[in-house]
Amino acid sequence: MKSGEVETEMKIPAVGLSKGDLRERLRAFQGRDHEMRGGRMFGHAFFAGDRERSVVEEAYTWFLWENALDPLLFPSLLELEREVVSMAREHLRGPGSKTANCRRAWR
Repeated sequence: MKSGEVETEMKIPAVGLSKGDLRERLRAFQGRDHEMRGGRMFGHAFFAGDRERSVVEEAYTWFLWENALDPLLFPSLLELEREVVSMAREHLRGPGSKTANCRRAWR
């Protein structure tokens, strides 16, 4: 495979990558992404700043292993999801239902 190409068909390897090789592979993927920190990307991503980034990263790690697809097992994620959808709907002046979630908010 040439550098910069993405393998589209993969099998689970018998032996996983080392931590260093995994980091290198992920950085290579990321190297093809657009830069979002300069404030020139419209509508796809928003970078609030380094201080805010650290707060977001910490909150993300608290819920990293929970699965938001099953709100019966993780009601905390459902509540957070509803808050985010509600704020987005209000910001975009969209019609709403008090039971909307990310999977059905925009139908």
